[in-house]
Amino acid sequence: MKHLYRTLLIAAVLLVVSAFAFASEETVGVTINATAQIPTFIRFSLSAIGDVWSGIIGPDQFASLSSAPLSEETVSLIFDSTAGFVDENWEPVENPDPESGNVYIVAQRNLVASIVTNAKFEYIVTAAYLMPEDEDDYVTLPLEHSVKVEGGEDYSEPKPISGKTEKILEDGRNGATSIEHRFRIPFSLDYPAGVYTGAIAFKIVTL
Repeated sequence: MKHLYRTLLIAAVLLVVSAFAFASEETVGVTINATAQIPTFIRFSLSAIGDVWSGIIGPDQFASLSSAPLSEETVSLIFDSTAGFVDENWEPVENPDPESGNVYIVAQRNLVASIVTNAKFEYIVTAAYLMPEDEDDYVTLPLEHSVKVEGGEDYSEPKPISGKTEKILEDGRNGATSIEHRFRIPFSLDYPAGVYTGAIAFKIVTL
């Protein structure tokens, strides 16, 4: 019996010592902040039948632009009679008459813009008026523009774009997006026959 009491006493003492040890436990440490900076990545390509122009911004890469052979034919958007004529609703017109009004010449090819990015962005298009090569002609030729964003059912309403900046996407998000562009110029007695030239800029701006 004495042996049992002695065992119980030792066990009780151990429990008290153990409880005291845990009660007096001390901790030392440090908490640090963690910050991650993910670099911006943008891959932009503008393609037409047989040609692709592309630019990229990413880790260890400057904004760069590459293109299929940079001949004048490759980098130009051509409007001529071989491309065809349309009415104000972009429906084909046969035997076009410049006196009838609301007749347009379309570009030989549509352009498809492909955007792959991990950033928020705006996608904008800026176009100049096309200037006559004949200096005696004082009339500048306006461009009209219509787009179809990936997932959309149809093209947007055509609108003049020359001398303007049009925001195609104002709240672009990270992911992949495709936009199809089509352009036309008026075929009218207001614009003398001849060659007109200008430029169209397609840009992505991060937000």
